[in-house]
Amino acid sequence: MRAVNMNYTGLGVGFLHMPAVPGVLEIPKPFAIAVQRLGAVGIQDLTVRRIVVPAAAATDSATWLLDSKTDWSPSAYSRAVGYARSLGMQFSAVDTRVKAGSSWWLYSGSVSSTNGAYMASMVFPETNYDEENAPLHTMFCCRGDGSIAGSVFQLDAVSEGHFGTMLRRPPPGFHSCTFFGYSDKPLRSLWKQFLPSCRPVS
Repeated sequence: MRAVNMNYTGLGVGFLHMPAVPGVLEIPKPFAIAVQRLGAVGIQDLTVRRIVVPAAAATDSATWLLDSKTDWSPSAYSRAVGYARSLGMQFSAVDTRVKAGSSWWLYSGSVSSTNGAYMASMVFPETNYDEENAPLHTMFCCRGDGSIAGSVFQLDAVSEGHFGTMLRRPPPGFHSCTFFGYSDKPLRSLWKQFLPSCRPVS
């Protein structure tokens, strides 16, 4: 987000203070795929040309979207990555030079008041979305307490209305389904063992 906002908007000033991280910061592969595609998106099939960019309030960007009390330790993180690798988790780096993104973060999530089912609605014409990117959205829909959140970003200011849903009533544990589906073997095979309702992401 720092690279995107420095290039596209006037909000980049909020990211001038860079966090102290290793030269190559690797994160779990499924999250790396999502972050790599978190960038500027040119919206199609509107009467005006629009480019939407993920942004954050100055108070949030000043702490790199972390709680102000978070104590970040590069060495502790490196040790955690090493341990996770020993368990079979894959990690990957994000190329911050890539500014273009996909529409996975442009869904407006909601939960039915009658049956608790989750739906991800499209706020732009359907041509701006695809089934490949839709599952990425689900990795960020579950809060720490197990409840389901709505949208990844506040979209009211950019929404063009309601254009249907790409995801409707995904199976229980759908956020884990996506994580395992975007992982390489052998971790990818876990969806068969623990989440029978999931399918791997091609």
